[in-house]
Parts: sequence; C-alpha cells; structure tokens
Amino acid sequence: MKKPIPWLTVALAAALLAGCAASDELRAPTEVDTRYVATIERSAKQVGVDVVWVNPPRRARSDDDG
Repeated sequence: MKKPIPWLTVALAAALLAGCAASDELRAPTEVDTRYVATIERSAKQVGVDVVWVNPPRRARSDDDG
C-alpha cells in the first residue's frame, strides 16, 4: 500500500507543472503603460523626485496597438 503514494506524488507534481507552463500562453499580451509612466514621471520631476520603476505598470495590449 506504500508504493502508490510516491507515484501519485510524482503524477500530481507533473500535472501541476504542466498546468503552470501552459497558462502563460493563455494570457493576453501586455506592455508597459507608457502614458501612465510619463504622467507619474512628469509629476515627480516637478517636485524634484526621482522615480525608479521596479515593476512598471502594465496594460493589456489591444489589437490596434500592433
């Protein structure tokens, strides 16, 4: 009765990894929201603050964006 547990664990791990790998293709393409970035950087420059984007804001890319 102890033999199925390791195989079940391996099968479950493989299924989870396969699911995670496939999910990236299903997401809509995104790009940096340059309009928002420019707005924030302009406001920051007016008050003398430097902005460093670690995770820049992203937006879904529409079909007409190319």
